[in-house]
Amino acid sequence: MKCYLDPSEAHLATKTWKPDGPIPLKIRNFGYCADLSTWLPGDLILVSSNKPSLIQNAIRKVQGQGYPNEHARWEHAAVYIGEAALCEATMMGVCVSNVYQYVGNHLIKIRSLETLPLRISNH
Repeated sequence: MKCYLDPSEAHLATKTWKPDGPIPLKIRNFGYCADLSTWLPGDLILVSSNKPSLIQNAIRKVQGQGYPNEHARWEHAAVYIGEAALCEATMMGVCVSNVYQYVGNHLIKIRSLETLPLRISNH
């Protein structure tokens, strides 16, 4: 696990990070965002809503049949492609979106390639 971004623990942040460019007003008002300079293209971004919808609760319930709650809580996944952009599958299809849409109202877990097993084959 690379890190968590938990809105309920934003007050515990000890490091100040200044983004390269502007960040949305919603994030500035929230007062905290992960240091995106530590995220790498290809990192897996797992998302869990702080106020899950009926569909999100259903996803958790299905995943809870066989997985512990700490692993069954993630109802969405995306791939970080850099510059605060995500590639994700939505009901409208595969799209590029902004990570900031999840900051402040979702628990975010970042899985890095450095923490995932890599398999290299000569086939």
